[in-house]
Amino acid sequence: MGNSGPTFAPNVRATIEPELPYEESSCGADGLRRLGDSIATLGPGHKLIWSIGRGFELLKSEGPQIHTVTIDAEGPFGSLPQMVYEINLDDVRGTRDAPEGNLYYVRKAVLEVANAIDPSKKRTC
Repeated sequence: MGNSGPTFAPNVRATIEPELPYEESSCGADGLRRLGDSIATLGPGHKLIWSIGRGFELLKSEGPQIHTVTIDAEGPFGSLPQMVYEINLDDVRGTRDAPEGNLYYVRKAVLEVANAIDPSKKRTC
């Protein structure tokens, strides 16, 4: 849950219907509960991130899995318009969720810094 606005957002809540699938033993139950509870205040540019379950649990059913997400919040002048989004978990099935890049680029950047600090010991990848 995040606040992309320029002011604090009090009493922010999100509901998901139908409820996302999860196992009681996973951390998904707590994440879903926290989304539905009212967040007292969410600062501008801030995000709160909870696990909503394990991917293999969320995507175990084949075919469309359409869920409606409803966001309610207040702004500095009262209630904000309710935001409603439909998401289809089937849209993310088989996608790769990983940051771009790899450790080669990290190593290369570290070597560039090391060479800048002490050019007499020229290091290469």
